[in-house]
Amino acid sequence: MSQKIILCNRLSNQGLIEPLSSPLDVLHKTLGIQAQYINHALFNIYNRLPQSYPFAFKELADTSILAWGQRQTYHFYDYKDWKNICQLLSKQSLWPQKFLSDQGIDLDQHSALLEELLQEPLSRTAILEAFGEKGKTLFQWSALFLLHSRQGHLYHKWAIDAKDRLVFWDQETIIASQKQSLIDTYFKAYGPATLSDLGHFLGMSKTEVGHFDLSHFQQITYKNKIFYYHELNEQLCLPKLLILGKFDPLLVSYHDKEIIIDPKYHPLVWKKAGQIAAIILKEGQFQATWTFRKSTSSISFSVSSLTEFNKSEKAYIEKSFLAFSSQMGLTCQKITYQNL
Repeated sequence: MSQKIILCNRLSNQGLIEPLSSPLDVLHKTLGIQAQYINHALFNIYNRLPQSYPFAFKELADTSILAWGQRQTYHFYDYKDWKNICQLLSKQSLWPQKFLSDQGIDLDQHSALLEELLQEPLSRTAILEAFGEKGKTLFQWSALFLLHSRQGHLYHKWAIDAKDRLVFWDQETIIASQKQSLIDTYFKAYGPATLSDLGHFLGMSKTEVGHFDLSHFQQITYKNKIFYYHELNEQLCLPKLLILGKFDPLLVSYHDKEIIIDPKYHPLVWKKAGQIAAIILKEGQFQATWTFRKSTSSISFSVSSLTEFNKSEKAYIEKSFLAFSSQMGLTCQKITYQNL
């Protein structure tokens, strides 16, 4: 077994060698796309679809939700997956509980007020205004939103060109546990992966995930670690270039990061304050970071690389960025290159 085979199969399972069928298929097979930066989340979803996929973001807006889930972070989700993740993680303590209590907030009272307000969906701005001055504390770092979202009651809806997101209150409960189904989905989408990787993904300890039943998965050993997987194709080839956005699932879903990035480049990818760079891999090796600036009608990209890309590599990068710009309904103003 080799690092290359593990990485190739992860890329394949993620729709990064052969694309997935729809935005909702992407969300289901990845168990959510992290969305602190909405536009990079859109890139990471679009990156797993055929480039010619029509109206991808309109379909995404219609079929997805935005909510907090694993690792208490914000994601685009398939609704049912979000409910099941919330149930699986229901016993975890959540930071807003202590934070709001320390601020002298009566959590039960203000939670009841929020539920009453949301008998009909409201914008985030309208909710903050309804709570007045106290809203600055209640929704600092999205505290009250996060708390009730992780309890499976609250989610947001994103819409193209909307200036704000609508907030929904949801009372539907999940009766039957979907724990095994979620674990199976993780290893099918992210495998080969270790128990430590699963624990990192869910925000659970290795002891907690050690009780899960993995007996029906196949195993391989690499560097004295056991990796679990559903299927393994040893004939896959790494793509010549692979572009990943900020917080791509491949960059946030594993405890062991050496499979995807050489440790000497980790500081360029996993940065201070939890920031994770958008990157470009060249035949599976870290080659560049990239950013973009977006205005109302245009977008510009900047690529910083270890060594200069050749003409055909630049053509591939530019084709990808132009296709994404078009899907966003934006004019690609320029694409610049510089050294890291």
